[in-house]
Amino acid sequence: MGFAISVGEWYEHLESQSVQFEMVTGSSFQYANAINKTAHFIEREIGRSPCFETVVYLGPPDLRALVVLVALIKTGHKALFISNNSSMAAHTELIEQTDCTILLYTAGFPVAGILGRNRMESVCLLELDQLLSESPAEPFPYTKSFDEAKHDPCFILHTPESTDIPRAVVLTHFSISTADRHHMDPPLEGDPTPCASVFDIRNCKDLGWPLFESAGLVAGLIEACFNNTTVVLVPQTLQASTALRSGR
Repeated sequence: MGFAISVGEWYEHLESQSVQFEMVTGSSFQYANAINKTAHFIEREIGRSPCFETVVYLGPPDLRALVVLVALIKTGHKALFISNNSSMAAHTELIEQTDCTILLYTAGFPVAGILGRNRMESVCLLELDQLLSESPAEPFPYTKSFDEAKHDPCFILHTPESTDIPRAVVLTHFSISTADRHHMDPPLEGDPTPCASVFDIRNCKDLGWPLFESAGLVAGLIEACFNNTTVVLVPQTLQASTALRSGR
């Protein structure tokens, strides 16, 4: 299991810039190590949360989204992921719906408009190459059993803005675990179950869905962690929406 990430240099005004990509591979060790580094970083910057406080994450669609998701679970928070194509009004609505007061973002991402409209603590995350460096991080244990944590929130996604005012959707450990349960389904009359036949035969998956939307985020996590699959994060539209970049 691992990730192969196409990483582009981030520009605030990408529509008028060219982006150079390089292929970066991330092993299972690097992913786990990056999670521990990020969990320690979050604990230093904002502390642990005893009540699953919401932290909104804004940045380009790279591996850090999947790192932040798990690191925030370890520190007792829950991540809020908002599509980079969403309007400023949608961002503000979801931040208010989830009582979010903390913004975690990457360097160069346009967050001035968000901070101007919402009273929030803001923290800039480490660069991807820092997180993927193989310098070992101290373990950051997660001590709850599945039965203890199954109804705890994992992270928050949202309904499409195109249909109505976006609504926050909270996913729990139990809801995510359902994707792993197909491994427990026995063959039916000698034939594998439909899910097993699809998920268990792939060694590599090209993830074309945007990472900040439900299909991309959930599939990226599930394929790598539950299905022993290498996930390829292909270059996607890296720019934030015009509303975010302009602050309107």
